[in-house]
Amino acid sequence: QKIELNFKSFTESFVSEYVDYFVKMGHINETIRDGHLKVLKSFLNWADKKGYLPNTDYKNYKFPYKVNLADKVSLSESELNKLYNYDLSDNPRLERIRDVFCIECFTGIRFSDTRNIKPLNIDKDILRIKIQKTSQILSIPLLDNTKKLIDKYFKNGEFLPVKSNQKTNKYLKELCKLLEFNDKVTIFKFIGNDIVETQLPKYELVGTHTARRTFVTLSIKKGMQPLHIMSITGHKSYEQFTKYYKVDEQAIKDNFNKAWTKTDPVRIEIAKKLLKYNIDKNIIVDATGLSLNIIENI
Repeated sequence: QKIELNFKSFTESFVSEYVDYFVKMGHINETIRDGHLKVLKSFLNWADKKGYLPNTDYKNYKFPYKVNLADKVSLSESELNKLYNYDLSDNPRLERIRDVFCIECFTGIRFSDTRNIKPLNIDKDILRIKIQKTSQILSIPLLDNTKKLIDKYFKNGEFLPVKSNQKTNKYLKELCKLLEFNDKVTIFKFIGNDIVETQLPKYELVGTHTARRTFVTLSIKKGMQPLHIMSITGHKSYEQFTKYYKVDEQAIKDNFNKAWTKTDPVRIEIAKKLLKYNIDKNIIVDATGLSLNIIENI
């Protein structure tokens, strides 16, 4: 249905109908809020400054729908090692993207701060840098492989080859597809009040944000204390910090199996003695509390 618009049309009610139109079209809430609605509000704010709008009640509109949670993808240690060691000498474009991304993975530094790393920020095996978002000065330990990546550019008088966020995300997906990071990842999207479940290959979800999550996740897995990690990443609250931790499902599974299949050596010895006397295995199960599977494998 066509609607004739003029500056009197842009009321709070119009903005609400505008948003609901895209919901009915099946657009996800994040796209509606950060795309369609943002463009409309930018136009209306411009028109308001010019004095074209007879009223400004559009400013009262609050986006009513839940927005998708960030897809918390991180690289496993084997994926990170594969990425770091992959020969990209025949593809300088992807090699430069890889190098910067790996520096982020090994330091936890934000993508927006990588372009500010200069030789004067390096003190032996420590990176000291003032970060843009909070103006904190962070001291970040550097691994030998991180220093090697940084020196690769600094020794030639270059800065780190940081592209725009948009190009970096595009090239990272291309790179991770090349490396066959194809594991299926289940994600949930909100369309209005509905939740849509879908699966995507991991490489499609990798972006600049993945590096910081990878650093936090692997640091926790390797046994670092959360407060020490937070001092490196600059997180000021534990709640904020945990948003960057991607739970390792395999670690959970291993821990679960260890906890639930753990056996008492004393009961094992009792079961062994009972088996010597040809006691029925089901009776031994009742007597020891061990599973039939464990008893049959003694």
